[in-house]
Amino acid sequence: IHLCDEQGTMAERTRRVRDARAWSRHAWRGGIANLTTFDEAYQPAHAAAAMKIANADAAAIVGAGWCWMDPTLVDAAAMRYLERPDAYGITFTQAAPGLGTCILARRVIEEAAAVMGSHASIGGLLGYVPVAPQADPITKPVCPAIDALLRDCPMRCTADEASTRALLEGVPQDTPSLEIARRIADWFNNAPRDGAHAVQTAQLRVDDSTPPQAVAQWLRGLLHLPRALTLVGAGSNAPLLADAAHACGVQTIHVRTRLLGGEAEARELLESRAKVISIDLLADDAPTYELLTGRNDYESIRSGVELLVHAARRDEPAGGGMPSHWIVPRITRRDAVLEQIERFYDRWLLFAGACVIDPPPGSLAGPRIEALPLPRLARRRLELLHTAHDLRQDVMAEPHAARVMEAGA
Repeated sequence: IHLCDEQGTMAERTRRVRDARAWSRHAWRGGIANLTTFDEAYQPAHAAAAMKIANADAAAIVGAGWCWMDPTLVDAAAMRYLERPDAYGITFTQAAPGLGTCILARRVIEEAAAVMGSHASIGGLLGYVPVAPQADPITKPVCPAIDALLRDCPMRCTADEASTRALLEGVPQDTPSLEIARRIADWFNNAPRDGAHAVQTAQLRVDDSTPPQAVAQWLRGLLHLPRALTLVGAGSNAPLLADAAHACGVQTIHVRTRLLGGEAEARELLESRAKVISIDLLADDAPTYELLTGRNDYESIRSGVELLVHAARRDEPAGGGMPSHWIVPRITRRDAVLEQIERFYDRWLLFAGACVIDPPPGSLAGPRIEALPLPRLARRRLELLHTAHDLRQDVMAEPHAARVMEAGA
């Protein structure tokens, strides 16, 4: 079966999913809109057409670069599906990206092909949807149990990952997946933080006066260019900073903003190279926002967010159902908004396809709230694969000021 991509929608969907998973590519799930590693290889419209031609009842989702895939993990998902094909629309394992697969029933693929939006994805099937809440599928029979070493393997096992390729060079193809996972875990746990490996993500704290040249100069000074860059604190200069980062070769650019410029700022961001835009709305209504910030422009900012979402979703057909930009409203957990968090999250998740509840920084921790510590694996991944820097003018002007921020997105 050969399916043509004359309109380029397959390639564009792949790029948009890549952007959504740029900060979680080493985990099997957890991308923006809960997109999974399986979504990287999932094209519902083309899969539905192929299954119709082949008269197939189900399909295993396999990426082109998954050359270390374990056939026993594929069998586990397939056999679980065959136990109850009428009831199980999806079966999968929690193996690291590239080692396992998921099985999708034909009816599930055809339903996804008929609609648009990030909810019509494998992540949408497995994640939280406010109108149809479910227990986490990893606790259900659709997810066969696997060895913890395969589940907790800290790096993706795919050919598009340079570190994995280097570690597994010369390893026979029939090497058991447990041995592959063990090699990767040993390197991950013992590798020095010396910059000799490729940094994957970076964060720059900037301000209104940060020039694009400063961003470009910092990026060019890195030993390895990050795949994804987060710009925090930019104002009207955010589009210029994003464009400068793209010109240096960064694949995915995320602008975190308060969108104080409203709809005008939103339009400028849509014209920039930033493909992920997250907005610190801080509250779910104008009075609480004014209480927290002293500003009375909440409705203007919210209108800007709505403009972003409408524009991103309007282009979904060109991206095989994925939005042109990932718009992510954010709220920070604190006492003043505790009662608003659930409705904020549910509303924006349904409307925008993604939403974030941020933990409180130390200054906001109170008797009812405090941030949980990062899990060991996540903390190590930040130490090894993430870098952060402060380009704000007031910091740069102080020769002894700390330049490295606390890691985070």
